[in-house]
Amino acid sequence: MKVKVIIIHSVNDLNYSSRVECSFIDTWGYNQIFIEKIPVVTSNNFDIYAEFPQNGVIACEIIKSWRDKDNREFVSIDTSKPWGCEIIDEISRFDILKTQLIN
Repeated sequence: MKVKVIIIHSVNDLNYSSRVECSFIDTWGYNQIFIEKIPVVTSNNFDIYAEFPQNGVIACEIIKSWRDKDNREFVSIDTSKPWGCEIIDEISRFDILKTQLIN
């Protein structure tokens, strides 16, 4: 599975090994920010003319799922699997709405 992210901007010169800042909002309203290499979050090619924000994804593993009293589906995910993605604070487990996932 993959969690949808918004690629906010490049954090260095744009080339294959460049890193971008990307994020998603978790169930609790926190903006979770990742710094990842471009190929980890998108198959798009970026150059100096790239416009931001753009859509991207981070691979993850579902740990558990549940529904709230309003029947909304939630999942706990771990972004350290399979590619070792963590936010700046080295956290990799998050609760999100199931609608934030794609195959």
